[in-house]
Amino acid sequence: MSSRYIRVLAAAALLAAGVAQAEINGPTIWYSATVDYVCDGEASSRVISEPSMALCQHYLNQELLDVNNAGCDLVDLDPCRFHFHGFSNVQDGQSLPAQLATDFVHGETQIRERYRIDEYEAEMGKLIRRLQPQR
Repeated sequence: MSSRYIRVLAAAALLAAGVAQAEINGPTIWYSATVDYVCDGEASSRVISEPSMALCQHYLNQELLDVNNAGCDLVDLDPCRFHFHGFSNVQDGQSLPAQLATDFVHGETQIRERYRIDEYEAEMGKLIRRLQPQR
């Protein structure tokens, strides 16, 4: 084995060990997207979930390229968007304050209305379906 290969394996092992020990004790924010497609008559779906919008968009773009290069038909695309996950790995006796969850849902609703996010996402879906080549 080359020394570079060993260093890469060691770095990957350290990263995996660090992630395995990490506990998420508070609300977390993720960006997720979904790609549904048909390849050779079989329906498939891919969910991308990343901690940043840039990473989500990067992997979504890569997935779309892969789907296109494989000659598959894109059926549906749910673009990268913000997802809030509540507390996880909470110790006994601790709980998520109900007001925090209520405030988040109320705030997200206001933002979606203010920036007309639902309308934007619906129009993007129409655009994607219109531009998808018919096979």
